[in-house]
Amino acid sequence: MMRLSIFLLFVICLITFNCKTFAQENKINLENISEIQYSKLNSPTYIRFKKEKQLPLNQFSIWYNNYFSDARYNYIIQQEETDYLGIRHIRISQTFNKFLVSNGSFILHVKNDKIISMNGMLFNNLENQDISISESSALQTSLKNVNAKSYIWEDKNQEMTLKKIMNNKLATYYPKSEIVYIHTNSDRYTNPRLTYKYKIYSTDPIGIQNIYVDVTTGEIVKKENVMHCINKIGKAKTIYNGYQDINTDSSAIGYTLRDNTRVLGIETYDAKKTTNTLTNFDFIDDNNIWDTINTNLDQFAVDAHWGAEATFDYYLQKHNRNSVDNKGKKLINIVHYGQNLVNAYWDGDKMIYGDGDSNTGPLVSLDIIGHEITHGLTANTAQLNTDNESGALNESFSDIFGVVIDWYKRPNNANWTVGEEVSKSIRSLENPSLNNDPSTYEGKNWKKMGGLDMGGVHSNNGVQNYWFYLLANGGNGVNDNGDTFSIKAIGIDKSAQIAYRNLTVYLTSLADYQDARRYSILAAQDLFGPCSPEVESTTNTWYAVGVGSQYIPSIRSNFSVSHRQSCDSLYVIFENKSSNGTNYFWDFGDGDSSILYSPKHTYKKYGSFDVKLIT
Repeated sequence: MMRLSIFLLFVICLITFNCKTFAQENKINLENISEIQYSKLNSPTYIRFKKEKQLPLNQFSIWYNNYFSDARYNYIIQQEETDYLGIRHIRISQTFNKFLVSNGSFILHVKNDKIISMNGMLFNNLENQDISISESSALQTSLKNVNAKSYIWEDKNQEMTLKKIMNNKLATYYPKSEIVYIHTNSDRYTNPRLTYKYKIYSTDPIGIQNIYVDVTTGEIVKKENVMHCINKIGKAKTIYNGYQDINTDSSAIGYTLRDNTRVLGIETYDAKKTTNTLTNFDFIDDNNIWDTINTNLDQFAVDAHWGAEATFDYYLQKHNRNSVDNKGKKLINIVHYGQNLVNAYWDGDKMIYGDGDSNTGPLVSLDIIGHEITHGLTANTAQLNTDNESGALNESFSDIFGVVIDWYKRPNNANWTVGEEVSKSIRSLENPSLNNDPSTYEGKNWKKMGGLDMGGVHSNNGVQNYWFYLLANGGNGVNDNGDTFSIKAIGIDKSAQIAYRNLTVYLTSLADYQDARRYSILAAQDLFGPCSPEVESTTNTWYAVGVGSQYIPSIRSNFSVSHRQSCDSLYVIFENKSSNGTNYFWDFGDGDSSILYSPKHTYKKYGSFDVKLIT
């Protein structure tokens, strides 16, 4: 490991500084840690333990309780998966006063029952809030805000069907409240507020929204769009993919679009141009040859059915993933939804496909199907938010894997655009500017946070889209920052492995582009080694799209500081800009030191001090 020192001079006139921001740091045994990073709220976002000091999994509760030292803080285990490297990834969700803290999550990366590292976002500054607004009042506020002409629970047929499916006479779509802590705006470092959460499903206009109402003030503090826009072997003539084999089911009434060969199955139903997703009208064929000779042909349906099978197979064969939840979850397609609906979306449980209109074909092309099902994957892994940078990443991963699945299944027809078979392309990974999307972070065409389209989620995703294209194919150019780049291609498969591991292993709901960069590099290190060509290309490609610095083929120490001198008190934040380091030692020049990744330090005496960082 290369070691070098960097010296900075501080002129300090007077130091009398009482800093309580170290309170939480002091609760972590830094002697056991090789790297630690903190959020702006001074809570840990990444911890890596020394190999010989890894935390036994059965001691995590002790660590957690010691860190908070407050019985109001607790956590629940959300889910657990084991990857093909044999590493377990356990996602926990934070609670406060027994209420879920939305976006408060940590992932424990475990091998041989010892925690190697942890990452995510924990909040340590939560406050009690009195519940003074009634549920009924909060619901009325939510409905008034949505202001739809009709809602799904007003349809007696849908309500009756739901009761039958649930085998519960009380089952209803009528919104029920959940009390959760949630952020109020685009700044993920704001203090969460306690809210009533309502999921409201409207049918005119079609939409599904989560509405959050402050339990104390009755104010709507956040809205989320839940709809993410975009056996026997039968022979089917599809619209976009020619003749294809599909799996169907046979019964006394004929063959139906039900695939029972893929774990819990893939099923495709007809909404008959209504907004009914529960009646489940089967498509029926008498000879299992779904072509133009058969008057029962429905090409919309067979495209959706075949595309869902292809998407399921991609994730299983390429990533050893058993459906979106890795437990074989049934994939359900609903086609002919609504009147001339120019949309396709994952509604949190199933795929919905519109027929399009006079200018747009049915939205069942393979890249769109892969896009929508990948939203289901994201919902079961990183749970990325649907607004601002996390929302852009959410959309980008769906774009990426929609295109990758197209290349996987149709290498002779695939390209780097999304939706071009339905109408004109919706987005281009190769050249985002064709659709007025940015290719550089905060560069040309970048949409502001908190603005239209939930903070530009269907545009700002162009940055990671272009990152993936360059990583897979290579390229040269100059970005909007004036930075010249030259990227060595690593191919689609390796690029997809890195993106998949980033999404399913490391990212959490509030992830932004800096997180995407950091953890994709870590994913590349996991897969291909710390100094591999794949890590180099991953790093340089983020530089090409304006996120982070270029790859340095050695270990190099570097840092910047928030302040250099003062005649009063001096509190300094050190920002680590080193390359390829795994351990860090800071000598502050006044007798104190730190092994944190980016420490904070208060000088307590007069003088000039040389600061050294050894990597």
